[in-house]
Amino acid sequence: APGRKTGLVQTQGSAAPARQTGLVQTTTAGQHKKSDDVAGVVMHILEVAESDFAALLTQARENESESQRKFDELMEENKVATLTKKGGVKYKNREVTQLESTVSEQSNNLESTQDELDAVLDYISKLNAQCVAKPDSYEEKKRRREEEIQGLQEALQILEGDAIA
Repeated sequence: APGRKTGLVQTQGSAAPARQTGLVQTTTAGQHKKSDDVAGVVMHILEVAESDFAALLTQARENESESQRKFDELMEENKVATLTKKGGVKYKNREVTQLESTVSEQSNNLESTQDELDAVLDYISKLNAQCVAKPDSYEEKKRRREEEIQGLQEALQILEGDAIA
């Protein structure tokens, strides 16, 4: 057991027994009894060591089992998270494809609508030139009036010439 000091000392003769904690073996007449005591102590030490090792082994196995369980839980969580994220990526890729398609369609619609608008505006401008009365400039009015007056004077002369003749 930890913290306990034991020692084995071997001495020759029976002069003075060694005074240490632990076992003392002498070569005198009481050797068999002390050997049995030593064997008992050794057996006890071995039993304590065995129980300590057994306890440590049990604790190590429990720790290993707990660690393995936690590892398995973590791996399962990671698998679920990975699958969820892969599903999310597939969904996002599909959404991107759909949005790109929509953008392309809308761009084509915009171009065709813009072409139609340009054609309509061009037609309106041509119609405005034909339909909307623009005030004539002063010079134009003056020229037309002079032509009209000259035409009337010629008509008057023709009529007066016919009337005279």
